[in-house]
Formats: sequence, structure tokens, C-alpha cells
Amino acid sequence: MFGPVGGGKSSCVNTLLSTFAGRISQRASTGCGRTGTTTSFHPSAHITWKSEKFVQKPTMNHRIHCGVIGIDASTVDVFTDENTSKLKALKSLMDEKGIPCVVLLTKIDKVAPELEDNWKTTFKDPNIKECVDKAATAIGISRNNVHPVKNYEIEVEVDEDLNVLSLLALRQIIHLSMDHMENVKLREDGNAVSESAEAVGSDTA
Repeated sequence: MFGPVGGGKSSCVNTLLSTFAGRISQRASTGCGRTGTTTSFHPSAHITWKSEKFVQKPTMNHRIHCGVIGIDASTVDVFTDENTSKLKALKSLMDEKGIPCVVLLTKIDKVAPELEDNWKTTFKDPNIKECVDKAATAIGISRNNVHPVKNYEIEVEVDEDLNVLSLLALRQIIHLSMDHMENVKLREDGNAVSESAEAVGSDTA
């Protein structure tokens, strides 16, 4: 999971943990700057075989199957050129690797405070629709891969309607991950068949 500092990435983890636990969970420490649990990612500094803990022959468990970008919805209107360039670079890198990507628009209550009365209308809210459009355009991603969510921040009890928003996003992430794993398997199986055929050909030559 990637994104600007303060984008609500760690809170997304806690919100999903809360959803499944049926109570507010704070297992992932949250905060801005160095206090959050998510790490910095620099698209210009690619991982190489010399990188620490680099895995030469990664299994499915070692690979990224879906990239998730967490963005504070209230910052979409004030994206700097630098932020936009970084996010586009992340998306471009994932495209290059054939890895699907989704965007989680967090803190949607800041752009549409009226939703607090009825979270079920989130996807119909004009402010949310506009925010989704702007984020999709800025990053270069399809709108159906941009998910508005509201993390648990001041709540002391779980809310089923808030849970639904996070679960819809998680379901999309799982589906895209499954698609990616299937594509990787088909590609590797095809390469194995090709290498086997080349070996047979060289033996009979």
C-alpha cells in the first residue's frame, strides 16, 4: 500500500480489521510522518538484486499481486505537480510489471460531510463522484478502480454501512489479485512449455 503521508493508509488496515473483528481495532499504529506503519516508496529507486532481502526466485507469496494507493480525498483538489508525478510514476511502474492497481479515497467525510447521516448514498453523492473523477484523471486509472472509503478515526463502535464501503474495496482488490495470479501462472506455464519444446528440439537436432 502506497501513497502520500497522512493519506490514511494505516487507518485503512485498522478499519478492515475492525470490520472483521466486529469492534474497533487499532493494531496498526497510525499517524503522520514517521509514526505510521506504512513505509516510504520511491519509484525512481527500483529494487535490484543487490537490495536487502531480495528474493532471486520469488514464489507467489513473495510477489505483489495488487497495488493499493491511499489518498486523502480532501487533498485531491490541491494535488501538487510533484505529488501527481509521483503517483503517476507508481501507477506506470505497476503497469510495466503487469500489476493491477486500485485507489482508496479516504476521509470522504471531509469532502461530503452530509454523508455522515447516510453512508448508503456515498456512490450517488455528487461531491464524491467529482472527487473520484479527479483522482482517476490525476493518476491515470479507471474510475471503477477508485474506491471512496471512510476509516474509523473518532468512532468507538463499528458501523455496518461504513464496513460495506471498505469491504467493497477489499473485494475488488481480491478479484484483481486473483486475476493477476492467474495471468502469472499462465505466463509461467507457457514459458515452461516453450523451454521444454526448445530442449526437445535441441536434443533431436
